[in-house]
Amino acid sequence: MLILSNLVQYIKDFFRSLFFAGEEDVNSQKALRYIMQEVKKCKYPVYRNDNTVLAGLPMIIHELYRITLPFKNILKESVCSNDIRVSSFFLDKLVEISFSEQQKKLRENIAFSKRMEQFSDLVSDDFDQKIKDQTKAFDDLLFSLNEPAFKAMDIKISKLFTFFDFCSFQFNTFFAYFDPGFNAIINTDTVKEHYSFENVDGMSILQEILDLDYLIRNITIDDHLLEGLIFINSILPEDKQADELYIKKNLKFFSSALENNLGTNTLINLARLIKKDPKFEDTTKSPRAFSETEEYKTRLIAAFSADTKKILKLRQDAQMVSLIGDLFGDIEIISLEVYNEVLNNKIQSLTGHSLDWIKPLEIVKTYSKVFFEPAIEPFLRELLVEGLFEDRKMKSDFAADYYFCSSIIEKIDGMEKVMYGKNESSVELIRGYLTRIEAGGDFEKALSKILDDINLRAKKLLEEAGKHYLDLLKFCKLIIKDSYKPVPENVHNITAMINSTKNKDRFAAFANGIENFEKMIELLKRYVVIDMSELNEKAGKNYENGAK
Repeated sequence: MLILSNLVQYIKDFFRSLFFAGEEDVNSQKALRYIMQEVKKCKYPVYRNDNTVLAGLPMIIHELYRITLPFKNILKESVCSNDIRVSSFFLDKLVEISFSEQQKKLRENIAFSKRMEQFSDLVSDDFDQKIKDQTKAFDDLLFSLNEPAFKAMDIKISKLFTFFDFCSFQFNTFFAYFDPGFNAIINTDTVKEHYSFENVDGMSILQEILDLDYLIRNITIDDHLLEGLIFINSILPEDKQADELYIKKNLKFFSSALENNLGTNTLINLARLIKKDPKFEDTTKSPRAFSETEEYKTRLIAAFSADTKKILKLRQDAQMVSLIGDLFGDIEIISLEVYNEVLNNKIQSLTGHSLDWIKPLEIVKTYSKVFFEPAIEPFLRELLVEGLFEDRKMKSDFAADYYFCSSIIEKIDGMEKVMYGKNESSVELIRGYLTRIEAGGDFEKALSKILDDINLRAKKLLEEAGKHYLDLLKFCKLIIKDSYKPVPENVHNITAMINSTKNKDRFAAFANGIENFEKMIELLKRYVVIDMSELNEKAGKNYENGAK
C-alpha cells in the first residue's frame, strides 16, 4: 500500500514538473508534503489533502480544554478576577513575596493606620517633618523595587496571564464548528461529555486555528508557572483551593498532552496546508511585555497620595476648629445638598479620591446666610443706590463685588444643581460608578474624571469668591475710613447717609460686622490663595471706638 502511495505521488510530481512554472512550485509542493507528514504525528488524524480539517483536531483540543478548567478557575478567582480589588490583592501578594525584611517593614509603616500613630498632635510643630520622613521612607521603598528579584517576578506573573489567556479561549465556540450541539453552551465553561465531531472545510475554521495557535505559542509551562499557580492557590479561600499535588500532576499532564497529542507546530502547519503556502507565518505580534511591579508601584503611589491627602485634611480641620468656633460659636454650619460629607465618605471608602472643597463651601454659605445678608448687605445695597461716588470705576468695581457676594448662595446652589442634572457630572452617575466599584468593577478612572471636573469647578468658585470678598472687604474698610473725614474723599454724601434715620442702624450693623467679615476671610485664606497684604487695620473696631 505504501509502495502504491509513493508511486502515485511520484507520478503527480512528474506531471507537475511538466506543466507548472518551475522549481519554486516543485519545492513548495515538497515542503507542503513534509508539513503534511509532520501533521500526521498528532494523536488523531487532523487534516486531509482536500483541505478538510478532520474531527481528530477538536478531539485533541477537547482533551486539553478539560485539563485547563481547574487552572482557569484558580486564576479567575485570583489574579485574573473581574473584581479589580480581588485581582489587585493577589497581584500585590505576588510582588510582596519577593520583599526583604527591610522592605516588609517599610511597607508596613506606610499604611495609613501606622502613619497616623506617629501624629499624637496634628497641629504640632513637627508635623511637616514627620510628613517628610514618611515620604522619604516611601521613596526608599519605591526605589528598592528596582531590584532584580522583581524583574523575575514580573516574568512569573506574565506567564500566569498568558496561560489564563489560553484557558479563556472560546473552546465551545470552536467545538461548535465541528458539532452544532455545542451551540447551546457557547460562552460558557460547560464540558460536553458526549460529542459527535464532524469534518469541516479548512477555510471555515482557519481564523480559529490561528487564534488558538497564537495563544499556545505564548504560553510557557515551567517551574515559574507552577510556583505562581501554587502560591495564589494557597491564599485563596479554603473552599476554592485545589489540592497542590493535583495542580502539579495536572499541569504536567497538560504539558505532555500539548507536546505529544497535538504537537508544538501542528496548528500553524494546518494553516499552511489550508492556505497552500509552506512559508506562511502568522504576523500577529506577541502581547507587549508589561511589568506588574510597575503596576504595583502605581497602586502604592495612589494609595500613599490619598492617605497623605487625608492626613493633611485632618490637620487642616484640626487647625480650623478654633477659627470656625471663633466666627460661628454655637451656630450650626450649613451642609450642602449633594457636594457633602455623606457622598464624600462613600467615595473615600471605595477609592483614593474625594470631594476636596466641602468645608470652605459650607463656611462661605453659612457666613453669607448668618452674617453677610443681615449685617453687611443692607447698608451696601443702599450705598450702591444712593452713594455719590467720586470715582466711577470704584463704583463699578464695588457693584461687581457686591453682586457676586450677595449671590454666593445661589452660585453654590447652582453648582450643586448641575450635579442633579443629566450630564457628565451627575450625582447619579457618580453613585452608579460607586456601585460598580463596590461590586468589583474597574471604574475608578472614569469616576476620577468626573470628580476632578466637579472639584475644579468648586475650587474656581471659591477662588472667585475669595477675590470678590477680599476686594469688597477692602472697599468696606475704605468707606469706614471715609466716614471719619470732615470731607469724604470717595463717597461725598457718606456722612449724610450714615446719619440718616433710614441708614444709621444699617451702618452700625455694617461696621460692627467687619470683624466677622475679616474672620471669614481668615478662614477662607486657609483654603484658597488670598492676598492679605492690604488688610492691616481693624476698621470696624475703629469705627466702634470713634462712635463712642
